[in-house]
Amino acid sequence: MKRTSNFKPHDVSSEQRSDETLLLRSNAEMGDVVDTSADWLHRWSVEAPERIFLAERSGAGWREETYQSTLQKVRAIISLVKPSMAYVVDADKFAHAITIDALAGVEIVASDVGSQSGVTGMDTLLQGDSGVDIDAARGQVTPDSVVKILMTSGSTSAPKGVMTTQRMMCVNQTQIADSLPFLTERPPSVVDWLPWNHVFGGSHNFNMMLANGGSFYIDDGKPLKGLFDRTVENLKMVTGSLVFNVPVGMALDVKGEVPLMTSSWGLTETAPATMIQQEPTDRSGVIGVPMSGVTLKLVPEEDGRYEVRAKGPNIMPGYYNDPQKTAEAFDGEGYFITGDAMVFVDPDNVNAGMRFDGRISEDFKLLTGTWVRATALRMSLLSHFAPLAADLVMTGQDKSDIGVLIFPNKEAIETAGHALDDVDGMLSDPSLLTALRDRLAAWNEANASSSTRIARAALFAEPASLVDAEITAKGNLNFRKVLQRRSAILDHLYNGSHDAVIVPKD
Repeated sequence: MKRTSNFKPHDVSSEQRSDETLLLRSNAEMGDVVDTSADWLHRWSVEAPERIFLAERSGAGWREETYQSTLQKVRAIISLVKPSMAYVVDADKFAHAITIDALAGVEIVASDVGSQSGVTGMDTLLQGDSGVDIDAARGQVTPDSVVKILMTSGSTSAPKGVMTTQRMMCVNQTQIADSLPFLTERPPSVVDWLPWNHVFGGSHNFNMMLANGGSFYIDDGKPLKGLFDRTVENLKMVTGSLVFNVPVGMALDVKGEVPLMTSSWGLTETAPATMIQQEPTDRSGVIGVPMSGVTLKLVPEEDGRYEVRAKGPNIMPGYYNDPQKTAEAFDGEGYFITGDAMVFVDPDNVNAGMRFDGRISEDFKLLTGTWVRATALRMSLLSHFAPLAADLVMTGQDKSDIGVLIFPNKEAIETAGHALDDVDGMLSDPSLLTALRDRLAAWNEANASSSTRIARAALFAEPASLVDAEITAKGNLNFRKVLQRRSAILDHLYNGSHDAVIVPKD
């Protein structure tokens, strides 16, 4: 694959320390950083006032906001907004939620007030107040001002509120542009469905358009059954210069070649981008090298694996109203403890980048002391059980062997001729259990070590529950919550006496 000038070549240095940790940092100088995100909006409202900034579907076409009109509406909202406020799109749809005790005394704002009393319409906010000194208010905003509090996904623990500052957001867009110079060569555009209450859609993608004078078309479809046709329709109307949903198949069909691709790594706490693959690669899972201004501290595990910690101006100051969690999040040298694990693509060449290797907290140790790399094992098992398994949870912490609890693909199971009978919360059709037992036996024949062999399995009858926090806001499983809520099934799995538990033959 040919090198492209659209990416900046990798240029990192490493420092081996006496405590066996490794420091990895970019040698690139960081570009200029604005003080606040409002500076981006003011710049483009002057330089490109008629360029589309935001657009969302409205009937057969798009309702568009230019940079000039967006700035005017932001001024109006700032002039009227109060310290405590909750927003919903449709007040009738969320009538129960907006009347809970926790929201007593909080002003509720809605785009569609509907039949709800005491709710403020968004159109009221947009009227503004000419008596308010907006410039004075803007002058009080500094790089250290908290812009928003983003909740972590809660995949491995309870969600925490990440204080996201102007500095974090502004620095991160400079870091991204340092790595991807094409962003500043011409205004980018995206057609994107990702929600703005999470860091990927709301900070990474939204701010990328704002920082570079780009255009953001809000996709009201999703890659889900019943909603994907809308996305296809939107993409026929508007084609972005960047895509974060990776439509490789379409690109191959249209252009006959794989488009310029990159992958990146970060967390809500890191604004988010911290590492990026700036050079072409033919391997999946490669997340590249540290971005400008970032230093990674790599704490050695075993088998060439490292626990990753990060320091830089894009890192959060702490968790909102939670000094204990904030203290736990940083080590004695001030590095943020990400909880992620990585390995070098080429241990002899740091510029080849690193590959993501799961979450440290998802791994567990058996009673024998054997470590189980749960993330990699889970992904391999999902492929092995396809299409009968929709997702699965690994078990075995402080147990003698590994088990697996499966969320079934019920449509695929019925198509295969099996019934969905259940008992005690587990699917129990004999033909289904036999089919899974045979698959487990085949897996164990090829994976006989104690760190990969599956000794027992069961299929959940009930799907994962969003209401009971078994599914995070990102759509991922909260493994801890699943095992906690379904502890009775976990007990059945390991007591070995239930007919719905699958124990493969040796």
